[in-house]
Amino acid sequence: ELAIARTAILDYFQSPAQNRLEKIFSWEESYEVRPGRSLIKFIRLVSTSLGIPVYEPHLMLVNKDPMFSRLMKNYPEFRSFRDIISWWKYLLNTDRTVFPNYSIDTKIHAPRDYSPLHMQLCFEWEEVDLFYIVRFSSFVLRCRPNSDPSIEIPTHRYPSTATPSFYAAAPAIQTEDDVIYKPNLPSFDDECGQVLNQRDSELLLSYLTVPYMRLPLLLSFFASEDRIHKLQSPSLRLILDSVLFEPGRYLPTNLTGVEPVMVPTPHSELLSTPYGLLLSELYRSPDTVIRSVLVLLKGAIACDTGSSHDEWSDKFNTTTMIILYVARLAARVDSYISFLINWASGNHDFIDWPLREVYLAEDTIEKLITGRSEIRQILHDQFALLFEHYLQRLDSETNRFISMEFMVQRNSSFSCILHAHKVILYRNYCDVDMTISVAKTLLGSFIYLTTRHTFNMCETNQVFLQIPDFELYELLQVQRRRLVRWMNNCRQGTLDAVMQTALLVSSSSTGGLKPTDSIFVDENRWSRIRGDRSCGRFAVGFSRPTATIISSATTLNENLENAVGVVEDSEELGVEIDLQMGLMTLQSKHISALDSVISNHSDVKMIFGEKVIQSSQYENSVNRNCFRLVGLNHEIHHWKTAHHACPPMADEWDRPYDPAELFDSEKWIIPLFEPARKKFFDGPIPSPMQFMMSALPAPADAEVFVLLGLHQQLGGPFKLVYLFRRLRCLHVYECVSHGREWWYSLHMATDYRFSLRELQPCVEKRKEQYPDWWIRGAGSPYPASVSSYLSSTVLQNCASSVLIIREQQHVENLSGGKELFIPAHLLFGVIPDALLETYNFWQDESSLSFSDHSQVSCAYKRLRGYPKAASDEFIIIVTFQYTGSWTGFRASEERVNCGKTIQATGFPGRTVRVVRRSKAHGRKEFELRLRLASALESCHTLCNSQVMKTDKVDLSVDVEFKVNSSAECDYEGNGEYWPCVVLRVNDNRTYDVEFVGIYKWVGVHRGVDPSLVQKRGATKRLPSENIIHWDGMSESDDEDLRENDYISSTNDDGKSSALRLSFAHFDHLHLLLEAADGDEQLCVECIKKISQNVNFKPFDSVEKLARVISEQLQEHTGSSNCIPDNSDMVLLNTLYAPKRSGLFSLLKVLVRIENAAHICAWTKATNLKANSQSELNFGCPNIDLVELPRLKLAFTARCD
Repeated sequence: ELAIARTAILDYFQSPAQNRLEKIFSWEESYEVRPGRSLIKFIRLVSTSLGIPVYEPHLMLVNKDPMFSRLMKNYPEFRSFRDIISWWKYLLNTDRTVFPNYSIDTKIHAPRDYSPLHMQLCFEWEEVDLFYIVRFSSFVLRCRPNSDPSIEIPTHRYPSTATPSFYAAAPAIQTEDDVIYKPNLPSFDDECGQVLNQRDSELLLSYLTVPYMRLPLLLSFFASEDRIHKLQSPSLRLILDSVLFEPGRYLPTNLTGVEPVMVPTPHSELLSTPYGLLLSELYRSPDTVIRSVLVLLKGAIACDTGSSHDEWSDKFNTTTMIILYVARLAARVDSYISFLINWASGNHDFIDWPLREVYLAEDTIEKLITGRSEIRQILHDQFALLFEHYLQRLDSETNRFISMEFMVQRNSSFSCILHAHKVILYRNYCDVDMTISVAKTLLGSFIYLTTRHTFNMCETNQVFLQIPDFELYELLQVQRRRLVRWMNNCRQGTLDAVMQTALLVSSSSTGGLKPTDSIFVDENRWSRIRGDRSCGRFAVGFSRPTATIISSATTLNENLENAVGVVEDSEELGVEIDLQMGLMTLQSKHISALDSVISNHSDVKMIFGEKVIQSSQYENSVNRNCFRLVGLNHEIHHWKTAHHACPPMADEWDRPYDPAELFDSEKWIIPLFEPARKKFFDGPIPSPMQFMMSALPAPADAEVFVLLGLHQQLGGPFKLVYLFRRLRCLHVYECVSHGREWWYSLHMATDYRFSLRELQPCVEKRKEQYPDWWIRGAGSPYPASVSSYLSSTVLQNCASSVLIIREQQHVENLSGGKELFIPAHLLFGVIPDALLETYNFWQDESSLSFSDHSQVSCAYKRLRGYPKAASDEFIIIVTFQYTGSWTGFRASEERVNCGKTIQATGFPGRTVRVVRRSKAHGRKEFELRLRLASALESCHTLCNSQVMKTDKVDLSVDVEFKVNSSAECDYEGNGEYWPCVVLRVNDNRTYDVEFVGIYKWVGVHRGVDPSLVQKRGATKRLPSENIIHWDGMSESDDEDLRENDYISSTNDDGKSSALRLSFAHFDHLHLLLEAADGDEQLCVECIKKISQNVNFKPFDSVEKLARVISEQLQEHTGSSNCIPDNSDMVLLNTLYAPKRSGLFSLLKVLVRIENAAHICAWTKATNLKANSQSELNFGCPNIDLVELPRLKLAFTARCD
């Protein structure tokens, strides 16, 4: 069809009616875009008809702002027409180097994304050389290759691979004599060695020198003398494809019927064809082509070795590559033969006009029909079964190595290739050729590809599938109408067989069917979906248990002959298959490959590697898309829009930084900070940054001081500057937004030695010596520039972010709940690079559901670092929490080791505790908690009083709200809750809230007690207050609404139902062990005893249960089954070391050989008081271990 369309278009433009017309926009006539005589004449005629004076008609096409061209003012569509023609002729340029996505290094086209605004064409006029400069984005549009005589002008954008000169050294090969006199001919070597000897190479290149005759010659060449094995060479396969399927030179209409009178003819254009060489051979002499294709098919089948690949290879073996190639070749030849047969019989879908020089005699048609039948028989009876055999072997291999990610991913890729070749075998089957097996293959294999393969991945994906993406979708376009017609005429049994097979194929790991899969055909009953817009959509009407099917086999056989049922279109449909789109959906959610924007994200690649990820999207909102990854126990949240809000500024930052107004105890800040501020943060580009300080003066002995920089455009906190008094350096952190959560990440330091991030000093040439304060400086003051939003990383300016969430069931998850992956760039400057390079950090749910609010403030977070290498013996536990409170804090307080301030700063602040724990101990502790959780769930010991149906959150416990969270507040204290938004979370656990909606007039209310704030919908409203109640609602409707909002927490017998333990409960199970003195068996027995009490009521918290267990076991002394955690090590912050401590001295010595980012000083957890954070805020504990991982050195402390 493409060959026919090509000729029809060229015939139209070369027709006499078109030749008489004058051509405008002839941009292809010169390298520069110049207006031709016809274009100027056209502009003058149109302008005259409008009464527009024309002094310089060529300027009517120029873009100006405001628009001055009266021609485009009166005809706005003229600009669109101008741009359409310009783009069309630009894309016809044969010079690949004029395109913006052309890479000089790789010589390939890499995909690039442009917005519609960037692709608008702008016409400018060059007064000197008199031509248009046409720009889009920053590129100049050219419609013709460069005419520079020193540059070879390309005649084709992608020259034919059947050109003999490509494979031999200069001079170019023009005739057979040139081949004979070549001293050396190519042997087309591949990874296995030489492919062709000199004799065969001479024959091959000689055939290529005669374009009109080379098609039958080359087919006979590979179909004789057992040369089928030569097709293992990719170059030879490309040559054969070019000879067969390239249309070749076009025969103009005025040369139709003209025959050459000399041999060889001096007029090479007479050897052209109107519709391509392959069609010309088939309607003139089809015997050679058909016979050669049949020989190739039989030879390829004989190459089968029983296995498609070597066990640990990531490629098909050479014989399988030959089989796949011959199958593709035969299927495409079938397309040409089927076209001629359908056209001759008048059965083609849309081409029904006479074709130039094409005449099919009766005997030719008979030969074509017979040849097509023989080709299809081999493809269907042998190749299709062989591909299915390969898929079954891949499925068995995948099941054997199900835990090996490489094997699963490789076999999935192999299966996609095989399924693509299966569907292409049936591209030309018409309604009369359609059978159950053909319909199963077309539907099942294509749906498998849509759920496993990532389409539209430029050239790399076409190499991967070996079939271009557009060819597969062209196949769907051709076959979908035939499939819909055939399926609409099927009875129930046939429909179930086809649909259930497609479901099994698409949901299996490789799409291979086993003999045992036949029983599933009887389980589901498929139905058509009602509606004019549901043509081709089918869904599962109902399912039957297998036992019922077997017991009623007679009735079942009768039902299989019934007409197909109809179901209503709704979101409640379980499984749906759309024949029009070739898609399968589960509960209205499509299963497809993860979007390339997300799968190519650096964090996704780090966790999942380079593989195709299947996902199901379950949320699509303005700012966020959420996906569940099939079979990986992960979710991905893609925040696709920028975050235009800075974090709220705390009240303690209320003193602007002014060097002239610093207290005496702060004078040391000036020489340390002023040079950097004036150099980087004093404008003019970007504008100067304002810095804020604490209202209280810094203590005289403070070693560290913190400044807050405000965003130049957003106005909120943007930079944190840490000044180190004794180390004589400063660190700059920038606020980044990761999934709408703010993090501060280190990006600049004036002394890279004393930085927990490994920063690279500048190595570029400089005109003058750096100042003393920047000799060891590294980093950039604005790594992500300054814009109207916060970047998601300090590594580059990026507005979007990707959150990776690991489910509780994941084998590596030791938290007991969901875990959020925290990229290393969010922890720059917080955790040494030595740990960031060897561990992946995941945040658990403790920041959301930690219930001991008396000990931990809202700033609490807990991360677990899992080793990247399986051989590592430790895991890292990182705890973020706030020390002290600014509420009621006085600068004159005596700062002793009381846990209210940090020694280095003298103020309250956020602290980080890093603990290293044995991985074996962490695993055993987790398994112990799992056993306790199982005992509690089986005994119904813990429960949640009331759970919302939507998110299953226990509303009976206190809820911590984040900034910008939606909530309700009892403003008047009378039990009436009004909707509000949390603006700030204060250190004393109170909230600043702003009322919204119809209560916006109340404004902002500060210092609200947490007991007066709750989740939206936590309290049942009166009808007059319900935000979704209206006056016309009946009492029964209101009751239904209340029943749908909540799930009752009681069973039919009135007892409270036991829900699965929440993370808050699971996280506190260690309290039960502590109450039982670490004896697991005793703890479980006590739990069972408590639950068997007649007056027993489930506990709503672990703490209450722990107190009861402790009271019952006061006189019992048990043997501990819990492994004592004596090996925990706590990381010491070398940068905060007191100036006269051993840790400070150690740092000063070690930075001579290693940077602080790769120095880890550890102390044993037993050196610190239990649960005492203040032990690390003041003083310096004993140093038990010092590690320098990059140098592979470790020092342990020993007593003399």
